[in-house]
Amino acid sequence: MGIEKEFVREIRESDLPYIVEKPQPAKKKSQAEAEYKPKPEQKKKTGLLPNPEKKVILKEKMRITREIEAVSVAYNEAKAKNDSKQTNEQWKKLLLLNKELSALRDQVKTVHGEQIPSWWDKDNQM
Repeated sequence: MGIEKEFVREIRESDLPYIVEKPQPAKKKSQAEAEYKPKPEQKKKTGLLPNPEKKVILKEKMRITREIEAVSVAYNEAKAKNDSKQTNEQWKKLLLLNKELSALRDQVKTVHGEQIPSWWDKDNQM
């Protein structure tokens, strides 16, 4: 999970609960998988999003982005007031929203042959 660097002011110890996960060894690829590298012209073209779906996804991205901005403001206000309970709640909301945005981005990336299309990063998409 990642957090945009503009949301990080400092790094410090926290009393928030977390789960410790043991690292899993990487799965070994079969020799055929390791040797196979698709040529650019072999990539699937059928998974590209049609325009109506693209608009729905961009609308969802904008909704999540607006929520992130609003929660960031609430987080900063709670932090300024030294309200640790509210700060923690807003932080958890930020993490969930960033996870939701990341999942949406991964969905788009999967449909577009593991590449992010140019329309994803453009400002004022609609």
